[in-house]
Amino acid sequence: MVKLISTILIAIIAVVYISAQGGNELPPFLVGAPQPVAASFEALIAANAHKPETEIDKAVEDWISKQDQGIKTKFQQFKTQVSKMNKDAEAAHNAALAKFSAEAKAADAKMSAIAANSALSPKQKGEQIESIMKSLSPSVKAEIEKAMQG
Repeated sequence: MVKLISTILIAIIAVVYISAQGGNELPPFLVGAPQPVAASFEALIAANAHKPETEIDKAVEDWISKQDQGIKTKFQQFKTQVSKMNKDAEAAHNAALAKFSAEAKAADAKMSAIAANSALSPKQKGEQIESIMKSLSPSVKAEIEKAMQG
């Protein structure tokens, strides 16, 4: 479970940062950081974006270990926040899963296995999950999408 949370954490960091690039925003742990620090994180993410999550996780942790105490503290706070969000999301997922049809449960199991596979890059995970979603019947797809919306 801890490894899954770690994997999800790194995926969230990458997604937060990559999506934030369009809005010129930084991940929460880099707000207020000097521009060269933010640029080095951007370079780190760009250099590792297509690597397996285990490698991304290690690269981010190594990068964080070399930063000043302020960034390290903010990163730990961010990880705590993400951990809580993961617990909440897991509870919501379990509640939705209990209501799923057999077909939706089977699709969810496949997608969950992909999401938990730390040997895949975030891009590979997204592509494989998208492929599964596209292969579903409209009713099963709608069932899963409704659950994802909360």
